[in-house]
Amino acid sequence: MSNPRLIFFKLFPIILLVLCILSCQPEKDKPFKLLTATETGLTFNNEMQELIGDSLDALTFPYVYNGAGVATGDFNNDGLLDLFFAGNLVSSKLYLNQGSLQFNDVTEESKIATTRWCTGVSAVDINNDQLLDIYICVAGPNSDKRNYFFINQGLDDNGIPTFADKAREYGLDDNGYSTMAAFFDYDKDNDLDMYLLTNEMSEPGSYNIVRPKETNGYAGNNDRLYRNDGNDHFTNVNQETGILIEGWGLGVNISDINQDGWPDVYVSNDFISNDLLWINQQDGTFKNEAAKYLRHQTFNGMGNDVADINNDMKPDVIVVDMLPEDHYREKTMIGNNNYDQYLLTKISGYEEQYVRNTLQLNRGNNPDGSIDFSEISFFSGISSTDWSWAPLFADFDNDGWKDLFISNGYRKDVTNLDYITYSKNFGDQSYFGSQTKYQASEDYDMKDLESVPEVKIHNYMYHNQRDLKFKDMSAEWGLETATFSHGAIYADLDNDGDLDLVTNNMDQPAMLWENNINIQRGNNFLRIHFDNGLPIPAIGTKVYLYTTNNSQYLEYNPYRGFKSTVEPFLHFGLDSISQTVSIVIKWPNDSTTMIPSSEVNQVLSASELYQLRSKTVNTTDDVNIEPYFVQDTNYKQLTQTKLKEYNHNDFKETPALIHLLSKFGPYGATGDINGDGLTDLIVGGEINDPSLLWIQQTNGDFEKSILPGDSTYEDREIALIDIENDGDLDIYIVSGGSLWPVNHPYYRDRIYLNDGQGHFELNIDLTPSLFESGSTVKPFDIDNDGDLDLFVGSYLTPKQYPLPPNSRILLNDNGKFIDATAKYAPNLIELGMVTDATWTDINKDGHSDLVIVGEWMPITLFENDGSGNLSNKTEEYGLNNTNGWYRSIHASDLDNDGFVDLIAGNEGLNSYYKCSEQQPIEVFAKDFDNNGSVDPLITQYYGPDKHLTIFRDQIIQQSVASKRKFKFYDTFGKTTFHEAYSAKELDGAYHRQVSNLASLILKNDGGNTFVIQELPKEAQLAPINAINTTDVNNDGFPDMLIAGNSNAQESSRGNYDASYGLLLIYQPQTSLYEAIGSGESGIHLTGTVQQLLPISETSILVLKNDDYPEVIRVSK
Repeated sequence: MSNPRLIFFKLFPIILLVLCILSCQPEKDKPFKLLTATETGLTFNNEMQELIGDSLDALTFPYVYNGAGVATGDFNNDGLLDLFFAGNLVSSKLYLNQGSLQFNDVTEESKIATTRWCTGVSAVDINNDQLLDIYICVAGPNSDKRNYFFINQGLDDNGIPTFADKAREYGLDDNGYSTMAAFFDYDKDNDLDMYLLTNEMSEPGSYNIVRPKETNGYAGNNDRLYRNDGNDHFTNVNQETGILIEGWGLGVNISDINQDGWPDVYVSNDFISNDLLWINQQDGTFKNEAAKYLRHQTFNGMGNDVADINNDMKPDVIVVDMLPEDHYREKTMIGNNNYDQYLLTKISGYEEQYVRNTLQLNRGNNPDGSIDFSEISFFSGISSTDWSWAPLFADFDNDGWKDLFISNGYRKDVTNLDYITYSKNFGDQSYFGSQTKYQASEDYDMKDLESVPEVKIHNYMYHNQRDLKFKDMSAEWGLETATFSHGAIYADLDNDGDLDLVTNNMDQPAMLWENNINIQRGNNFLRIHFDNGLPIPAIGTKVYLYTTNNSQYLEYNPYRGFKSTVEPFLHFGLDSISQTVSIVIKWPNDSTTMIPSSEVNQVLSASELYQLRSKTVNTTDDVNIEPYFVQDTNYKQLTQTKLKEYNHNDFKETPALIHLLSKFGPYGATGDINGDGLTDLIVGGEINDPSLLWIQQTNGDFEKSILPGDSTYEDREIALIDIENDGDLDIYIVSGGSLWPVNHPYYRDRIYLNDGQGHFELNIDLTPSLFESGSTVKPFDIDNDGDLDLFVGSYLTPKQYPLPPNSRILLNDNGKFIDATAKYAPNLIELGMVTDATWTDINKDGHSDLVIVGEWMPITLFENDGSGNLSNKTEEYGLNNTNGWYRSIHASDLDNDGFVDLIAGNEGLNSYYKCSEQQPIEVFAKDFDNNGSVDPLITQYYGPDKHLTIFRDQIIQQSVASKRKFKFYDTFGKTTFHEAYSAKELDGAYHRQVSNLASLILKNDGGNTFVIQELPKEAQLAPINAINTTDVNNDGFPDMLIAGNSNAQESSRGNYDASYGLLLIYQPQTSLYEAIGSGESGIHLTGTVQQLLPISETSILVLKNDDYPEVIRVSK
């Protein structure tokens, strides 16, 4: 096929060579070069500060500094991409590309000047005349908020396009508070409809007040869906289509999220309003599935983007927020975590949301067609980019992987807590809606907004590391300039095969960064131009590109980021690949074009590619694969009882905690309780909910009964063992939790004796009078006398976190347990906050050793000398630097070498908290203010300095005396930990540290040391609470099923919910484990999984916190 640019791109390698020889500038090592307005002619400046005067500020008009967008497109059809900038108090402007990255302002000649407060700008050929039109959203404090629709009238005698506003004629002169318009064919009738993202002016301070959502479609901040009637007129169809939920809309993206061939809509909403994920029902209606698809969202949702970040051919989603990267900004912006407020929003029907960027990783389709997303921003390293606006995924270095650009900055930092707290300007309401009465302070006199600092920082550029992680390359790539950037686009403005960047700035000239990556590195590319000749709406076209060692997926939708329109191309970087590539294109009308061999370094025309389409409908890539696991429907009775959690707010007692101390469980145990040869079940209870017995019947049903005894205990781990050596299974239940004070009787473990028929009687006197808040029990015959003794691990000293409790060895003395810790393992006293343990023979001497894990502890190994004496050999086995926040430990010979290996389930790496041996997380605990309570101070490093991880309000709630140390938020943000707390103050404090949060495999190297490996990245996305090993593929090696999450975390950093369970298959050729996707594994375990309990040879009972159990079974 012919292409006017093909000759240029055929000569591209030669041009690159010449340019590389000629180029000798110092900036050549930086891919992006910021060009000046003098160089480019782009003089547009979205001026604000000098124009708003006294009548407008961020207190009366919170969106005054939200800026405006930018659009690119070839408005005069000369083969060069032009630029259009929207203005708030200044007129919008159109710049024609003259070539060589020089632009000419033709606003007046084009008759496209604006006089209203313009926000988002969308380029679209709405009338199919092969001329790009411009739709401009209008908002602002004025009453006239009618949107513009500038229809391209063609070129004048000087080749300049002229425009006429036809918004009223088209029925699109919406007078609401519009943010951005996205055109797409939602009903697949071959014309473009319009989704209009909408916000609203409200009373200052009202945006975050918890109230019922408005879901009738009549709220002022309800988005609009306009149907194209096919006669140059649009009709609002909100009621007919189900677009009825309000939101403070700041971002919109069109994408086929669930890959069913129909366009969906992702909306990111600001403040308390949840994001909306409108899934197209294929019948002209939409359904909001955000709660089903997403485990949590961004709180202050700003711009968003949808793209495949890991080349697995599935769309992922990013939404940006305003969490700062540096400690000072974070601690002067966020004052507290309010757990009660968090609970109130959940009760009121809001989905969970947290102040940070969210990166939603697509984990694949479920059987019902829905998608599971895992939020991985902390793991990926892109959670905190300050006051962010436009996220854009694109391959900026042409290496075949999408990088991430984020525009940034805010004119006045109205979130500064010193200003909010001590300024009279806020009166009774804060910017974020808190209804606390703030008092002015004579000591901190910030009288007006002029004294508030600005948030002027660089835009962010992250390089894709190809392992779900991104590296900040802002300075290295030339984006170190501090800006107030809002709308942003990428586009190949100089037709050299790489993507340049443009931002619309406030009180600064617009910026253009020239991308010189191809000059420097010579990476190859392929581009598809969605030109004017395409006879169908192009938006929604999907392109799959395949090379010998990579595959890529892009979906065409130019409305991305924040209020902006990117280039009308799909851009594929190809790294050093120079051979031909294959392409599959799926058009919105379900036809397909297949190009088995295409040369690189060229631009292909979409209209010409469309002529090569197949008439065969092909809308799915699904292949029927028998999964390794399926739901086991034979145990339905076990899955119909919700195992409730008793909610106790530990944060009220100890505000400095990072998670609740009592939200564990449920725990269970299986065995033949009544001696009939069938497997029965016991599940422990919570406070006010008794333990349950499930006795299996001969027909496979289960008979449920209540275990007798007091239900005021909080049950932790359970052991079914024959305590009396009478041939039946008795019950040992560990008592735990944090509700009761230290040494309370309800922390005493209990024993239930079996009468041989499955009837139980509580006999608490068979346990010693020990009142530790426990966690785990592991039976083992430590004295070799033929009956089972116990290791009982303790988790907590109640009300004194993190002071270590005493774990114990309990010796079975003719059916009664006595404390034998002093004899066999005195080092268990005050060992630490134990969470799990296992008995296993590490050194193959025929005696089982004891491995223990916990919080603030290393993986701890007690070696058995054969007489039951347990010696702590942690350091000798090379484990002394493994301190973590471990939750589980499992022993198995993973590589069949005859030595038992270990799997340690830790907090994972998808967390706010970061540590290393050189920069550990630490805790210092004592009664710092002498009020009778233990104050835990948790620190981590922020750059080179160590600071408290909690917020100022929390530390003052924890210790009122701290208010003298941290009089202002500014002081708190600047003061390092050791500046705040002297050596004298820390003297006598309990001190522990954590240097590793990764979940690990410990390969047993000959019985005397371990080789430590991190589990695959997919296993690091959430805490691992439960581990099971079984050979699911019958290759003779044990495979691994892991599960976890945590719904007990403090509310500012958020719960851990990225895991859906994970199957890891052992690869003998590499001795490594490979993560298997949910479609192949069949694993889809939502919620917080606490235990994986084998209930038959092939079936596993999944116990989840505050949820219904599930049963899965191996199918292969």
